[in-house]
Amino acid sequence: MIRRITGIWVLAAVAGMTGCSAERQAQEARKDLERTRQEAKEDVAEARRDRDAAIRHEAAKVTDDVREADRNLQDAQRKAGQKVEAAEQEVREADRKAAEEAAEKSRDRQVRISDAQANVTKEKQDVTAAQQRVDAAKAKMAQAQTRLDGLKPDETTARNDAQAELKVAQDELAAAEKDLIKQRDEVTRAEQEVTKEKTTDVPK
Repeated sequence: MIRRITGIWVLAAVAGMTGCSAERQAQEARKDLERTRQEAKEDVAEARRDRDAAIRHEAAKVTDDVREADRNLQDAQRKAGQKVEAAEQEVREADRKAAEEAAEKSRDRQVRISDAQANVTKEKQDVTAAQQRVDAAKAKMAQAQTRLDGLKPDETTARNDAQAELKVAQDELAAAEKDLIKQRDEVTRAEQEVTKEKTTDVPK
């Protein structure tokens, strides 16, 4: 009987011990759960911090890249602006030289026209002088002819002199008429030169 009771006590004790162990295990399990939850929270929080740090890092990197790109863009714009300005300066310089050259050619053309017109005037004066020589030669020849006609056939010496004067006058008239033709041709050429200079476009 005692053994039985003792056995029951032993069983009860064992059962009590088993109950205590299960309770402790449950408590430990709950503690483990809390620790696990806490650790999980911490892990999540750490992961979130890592993610935020990564985002900040990437954002900073992107910002640096953008800044570098901005610097490159500004540098490219500056260099492009300098190139354009240099090209525009070359155009302005070329335009200036072209304008100066055109003005010089225009002045030269006006000088040539003025010279040609002056030459026409001179040639016309030469024509007038040549015409006067022709008229004088004709008058001289007429005088010589009149003198010759007024001499008698037996006035041999006088007639010879008159004929000589007439011959000289004829020669002078022929030379004067030839020169007159030449001077008129010179006037024509001079007038053509004026027309040419006036109608020819100034070289660009």
